[in-house]
Order: sequence, then structure tokens, then C-alpha cells
Amino acid sequence: MHMSLYNGGGMIKGYSSNDDDNNRRNRQRKKKIIIASAAGGGTLLAGIIIAVIVAGTLALGTLGLIADSPVVIEDARRIVEPDNNEHYNAYDNSDAYPAPGNQGSQGSCTAWATAYALKSAQEKTDLGWDFTVNPALSPAYVYNQINYGQDGGALISEAMRLVTQQGVCALNDMPYNEKDHRTKPNSTQISKAAPHNSKEWFSISGVDQIKNAIVKYGGVVVGVNVYPDMDKLDEKNPVYDVQSGKNRGGHAICLVGFDDAKNAFKFINSWGTDWGLEGFGWITYDIVENDTQLYGAFSMTDN
Repeated sequence: MHMSLYNGGGMIKGYSSNDDDNNRRNRQRKKKIIIASAAGGGTLLAGIIIAVIVAGTLALGTLGLIADSPVVIEDARRIVEPDNNEHYNAYDNSDAYPAPGNQGSQGSCTAWATAYALKSAQEKTDLGWDFTVNPALSPAYVYNQINYGQDGGALISEAMRLVTQQGVCALNDMPYNEKDHRTKPNSTQISKAAPHNSKEWFSISGVDQIKNAIVKYGGVVVGVNVYPDMDKLDEKNPVYDVQSGKNRGGHAICLVGFDDAKNAFKFINSWGTDWGLEGFGWITYDIVENDTQLYGAFSMTDN
């Protein structure tokens, strides 16, 4: 079991210096995006990103997750022990999170889950933020620096690394624009991001470890495959528990709680508040366990 931790400078122990090159080749290998105009004033993004926006038609949430290499996931692995040997049957940290946002047609789910969701929640917990006064953190700050100039999704590890190295500025300092994935932060925005960085980031595996990390660090960013059942989550169908039909691809979400009675994790999504339970949903332990073997599960410690 690797015990490697990552800080703002990159590797501390057991980490290959070729990670960035490997990830770049990995994303180039996996990137497959076709952009075409769709009749009726909508746009169709096929491949890892699928969005259908047609008047009178339910839009499918955009994806945008690229799988990290198994080597990166394993080298970043960490064991998370519960504080004071505390164990919970249920836990809900959703009150620490900002209102669920909407990534729109952009494949920026990794940045929404990592920066807007998890890091904002950590800042609220540690600094006592009130999101009506202190804006949540900007997904654009992160995504626009890790997408290599193309709206083709991103790796969770690269989002985690950037938040650790640079921090994230507030949303009002770098507003999100689903049509702009290229604009990089300026020197002022970079300066404002610095106080909101993480001490280290890491990967974890297994349901119990993920639970421990949610309690200890406030949340866990995971990648999951999206099947029709997830698209249809609502009050009558609150738990994503069926993976059948067409797999639309990988999507990053942030786990914010869990309930053993449901055998499920609670998560915040980035498809707006009209989706699911006002932007939140539940996903079974089994799906998370299975899908994170491919996409990984990641968290970070706050400074």
C-alpha cells in the first residue's frame, strides 16, 4: 500500500516524474469529442460530452471526466483513519456546500466537483464562510488551466494538483462562462487564489475509506459512469442504483455524506438545481466501489 502524499510542489514520495507526460498522453488517448450543430437551436456534444438542448426536451447533463492512469491513482493512495475511532451509520455534510451549480454545455465536471464543491465546503467549515457573503470558488479558474485548450474534459488528479499548488479564486473574481474554456487567470486572480489552496491531495479506495474521508475532510470527489437511471434522479427515484442501458461516459461528482440504511452515498452534482433532489442525489455503495476502480476517489486536506 502506497502512502504517498502530494503537496504544492508535486511529489513527496513514490511518485514518478513522468506523471504529467503520462497524464497528457492518457488524456490524448481517451479524448474523443465531436462537435456538431443540431437543428432547433441546440448543440450536440457527442463522445465523452453529451448535451441535448432542444426546446421542450429534457436536457441531459454534460459530462467531461477523463480517467486517471492506474499508476497515478495507486501512487497517490492513502489510508484514512477515523478521528477518535469514530464510526457513523449515517453522515451528511451537505449543509457545508454551496447551492449546486450548473456546468451547462461545458465538460468541466472535475472542476465543479473539486473546486466549486469540495474546496468551497472546506473553506466554509474552516473559515466560517457564508455563501451569501463569501462566493463559492471558481470552477473556471481550475478547468481553464487543465483542459489543454480544448473542451474535452479533464482528470480529477490534475484538478486536485492545481488546487494544491495554486489555490482557487472566488467565483466573482473569475466568473464561470460555459462558452469560455480558454481564458487563463491573470496575475490578480492568481494572487487571490493563493489563500484558498490545499495542503495535500490523495486517492483512497473502498467504501469504508471513502466514508472516513467524508467525515474527516468534508467530501470525496469520485468518477462514475452515467447510465439513464442517473439522468432520471428525482424525488420518486432518489438513488442511482441501476447501471443498464447506454453508458454515456464518465462524470465527476462530490460525495458529501452517506447512509447505511440506504446503502448509498449522498452527492452534489453540477447539473443545476432542477436535476435530482435540488441538485443533490444518492448513489449506491456498489456503484461507487465498482466505478472508482477505473476513475478513482480523491480528497484533500485543507491548509
